[in-house]
Amino acid sequence: MASVVQAFMLKALHVFQVRTLQSLGFNTRVTLSNKSHNKGALATDYRVDLTVYSPDGTGSTYREGVAHLPTDAAVRLDCTQWQTHPGQDQVMIFHLMPTRLLSAANGAGEVDIDRAEIWSLFTAQDHYVEYYRLDGFSSGVLYQSGAFNYRKFSREETTVIQAPKVFLTSTLDTVLSVLHTSFEPNYHQDAVLRCSLLNEQAKPVAQWTSRIKPFTGQLISMRQALSAGGEALPVGDDMRSYTLLALCENAALLPLILNVDAARGTLAVEHSLPPMYYGHSVTGPVRAQMIAELCCSGIFAKEEV
Repeated sequence: MASVVQAFMLKALHVFQVRTLQSLGFNTRVTLSNKSHNKGALATDYRVDLTVYSPDGTGSTYREGVAHLPTDAAVRLDCTQWQTHPGQDQVMIFHLMPTRLLSAANGAGEVDIDRAEIWSLFTAQDHYVEYYRLDGFSSGVLYQSGAFNYRKFSREETTVIQAPKVFLTSTLDTVLSVLHTSFEPNYHQDAVLRCSLLNEQAKPVAQWTSRIKPFTGQLISMRQALSAGGEALPVGDDMRSYTLLALCENAALLPLILNVDAARGTLAVEHSLPPMYYGHSVTGPVRAQMIAELCCSGIFAKEEV
């Protein structure tokens, strides 16, 4: 198998994807890091470009050179300056463009590049997203987010989420944030995400299907899912814990878990690790078998909405 990928989109080589949280009353910042010097000959500065999508995902703007990121350095950027729809959430993709490869790109912005270099630069570091208020409160998380649903980057176009971190009280809600993007030309399909919420006895108490339009972010409230499923919600100081399981068979998605306290106006944010972090063999045929078994497990609702 050839290791060189032909005509790889340079803007898909190293990306960091985020969504804003204006709908919950928070501003957004990102901190981008450059640890490419740890990869020896692959060390490079980056020109940081940015794509900002409209809330419905149907329109976008591309900004070239919003920052310069030297090797062994970090840059902090406030996303508020690029928000165009007050009160609505937007997807933003930061493209870290290796300056040493800019001159090698063809007229379509593509390069021929070794697959090992793609993964080395992508995995050299995490980046940081931070949700903050003007009174000083902030919460954030480090993660990686590759060029999802781009076959030259990865052919894994499925998503498995296991999050045993759902906590509900009368004021606390756990919210699943999901981003759906692609670097394939003319990409237009909705992602179909099948979800199941399990109680402490591992019994499904809510099952539903969400459709996420391309180039959008969706917030899925566990409180609302329980209520729609007919479950009584906690009252007073009562706290209940649940496990969220979710499966998407037609798209790779970016999930984050938000624990939102409505009484204090705060949140805690964390990511959910993909299956490959629990076993390096969970790719290809092994992953396909795992997904097939999940589909037949009875955990998820049989019918999609």
